[in-house]
Amino acid sequence: ENVNLSWPGTSNDTAFRTAYKYIDRIKPKIVILLSPAVARCDLVINDTEVITFHPSDEVQETSSEYKKFYESWMSSDANIEMNRLKNILAIKQLCELSDIKFISYILFLIYLNVF
Repeated sequence: ENVNLSWPGTSNDTAFRTAYKYIDRIKPKIVILLSPAVARCDLVINDTEVITFHPSDEVQETSSEYKKFYESWMSSDANIEMNRLKNILAIKQLCELSDIKFISYILFLIYLNVF
């Protein structure tokens, strides 16, 4: 049986939180991650509220305080890349701890000819 836990329009932060919540519950043989766009990130407000930022008009709809955070965060390529990398490595570690095969595809970067 295959289980798709993807959430369209979310971030690598969401991918990690989903993996952290479900890997031990569903005990898959393999986890395949199609890494979301790197410029997306999550800001956890509380246990039930998470804001996913991405470079679009949706940022305009959030409070100016959150918008300022995202614009500052986006101003450094290091933030963007390290956020993606830390989440991918964290999911990989969760899989390794449970002897689960892990495959990560970073098609968005390949599309941009980064690799």
